[in-house]
Amino acid sequence: MVTTTLENRIILNIMQRVYQINFSRMNKLLLLLFLSSTAFYTSGQTITKSQPNEVGMSEKRLSRIASHFQTYVDKGKIAGMQTLVYCKGKTVHFESLGYADIVKKTKLDNGSIFRIYSMTKPFTSVALMMLFEEGKVQLDDPVSKYIPSFYDMVVMDESGNTSPVNNEMMVLDLLRHTSGFGYGWGGGIVDSLYRNAKLGSAVNLEEYMQKVSALPLYYQPGEKWRYSISTTILGYIVEVISGQPLDQFFNNRIFQPLNPHYS
Repeated sequence: MVTTTLENRIILNIMQRVYQINFSRMNKLLLLLFLSSTAFYTSGQTITKSQPNEVGMSEKRLSRIASHFQTYVDKGKIAGMQTLVYCKGKTVHFESLGYADIVKKTKLDNGSIFRIYSMTKPFTSVALMMLFEEGKVQLDDPVSKYIPSFYDMVVMDESGNTSPVNNEMMVLDLLRHTSGFGYGWGGGIVDSLYRNAKLGSAVNLEEYMQKVSALPLYYQPGEKWRYSISTTILGYIVEVISGQPLDQFFNNRIFQPLNPHYS
């Protein structure tokens, strides 16, 4: 059971607006799933905990969660964190540990606001699908149709050997992270090439694409899933098709109609 607060009412109001504006059913579903997950536990709410035995869980075992993660705070590995277990419609565990501001020693509580990374990704995917429903892009379009430098990409194995792609990367591959790209987070040869490319130094998406097109893929497009820079590439495709910078497209087509206060 969760008490609805001002933040929740704002998010619920935004969700109502999604139904009213001219989005397709698919785009409405994508946005509503994102917004409903945000609305579920927002800042300042009173969270009512139920007894674990009501859902067949052990209170003794659940108590180990906070004691374990408190050691991360005590050792200075993290400033603070929250842990929550939600089962069969009931919250059976919720703890706030450590600090919201470690310098000021402000305790973390259920009113603390967290920065959540990668939230541009769902909006970018929604933007692309808006263009899809308008007939301006197809999911099986080759990415090279919008970024010509992606036409002759190669795949590199762990020995450093390269081979041409068997099939061109599709827009769908970018949406589902089966493009063959990655993030360069590992210790392999391709990972080192990503780091050396310094993608983060690009001043805009066009320059970013120039850097990316010179990199090899980890594997053939469509072959397997790998979390990657694919959504960033989607953002550039939105710019190419719409003729607008991505932030302007977001503002005009999504943020102004929805008017979210905390995004």
